Amino acid sequence: MGGDVLIEVMQLAARYAAIVDDPRRTKEWPDLFADEAAYVVTTRRDLDEGGRVAIMMDDTKGKILDRPHIIDEVWAGHYDAQATTHMVSIPLLEEVTDSLIRARTGFTVDIAKEGGRSHRLAGEYVDEILRGADGLRFRRRLVVLNDDVLPTYFVRPL
Repeated sequence: MGGDVLIEVMQLAARYAAIVDDPRRTKEWPDLFADEAAYVVTTRRDLDEGGRVAIMMDDTKGKILDRPHIIDEVWAGHYDAQATTHMVSIPLLEEVTDSLIRARTGFTVDIAKEGGRSHRLAGEYVDEILRGADGLRFRRRLVVLNDDVLPTYFVRPL
């Protein structure tokens, strides 16, 4: 598998992290996804038990497009302000074709809340990435958290 593909996937991962870590860029998040796409957050335990429960499920591009509105307008003022910092590993490219890339990428995210409280989540992104005329876009991003119990609630993408 070519190094150029790996660099492209790493750039997509870095762009994703920069967007989700900056609340001013929330409206850019859907642009990272293909026209037919899904974004799902679950736990490793749930997957091991058959994958019946999602913590967050935007299983259509319409729901992905709605999430910035929900965050910025519906939930505004109803959740504690928090700052996130994502760190991602080098992606493992499992499959590469002319139009599809399957990749797994480890991540940690530090979540700092007002008052000095902070939490760290860790897990893995399991991605299906499409190559189109406009570059790489997620067809499916499955976020698999290592912890069963979240230390905080969240409305923003991880």
